[in-house]
Amino acid sequence: GGYQQLGFQKNSKNEYEVNVKEQEMIDAMVNLQQGGFTYRKIADEIKNKFGRKFHYSFVYKVCKRQSVTTVAG
Repeated sequence: GGYQQLGFQKNSKNEYEVNVKEQEMIDAMVNLQQGGFTYRKIADEIKNKFGRKFHYSFVYKVCKRQSVTTVAG
């Protein structure tokens, strides 16, 4: 149960694999955040570029998760 993590999808063997399009969105979010954009502005930019609407609090969580995995990984 639960939600599927952004950037991954289940394959036919029910295993997680990288979703390239979603990874591009994540990379764009992180790059914009590092460029000094606010989370609200990042959400607007993602909507305009990729056509997916995210709440700014979700953008914050994605950026925070990426900074933790980058430091830990």
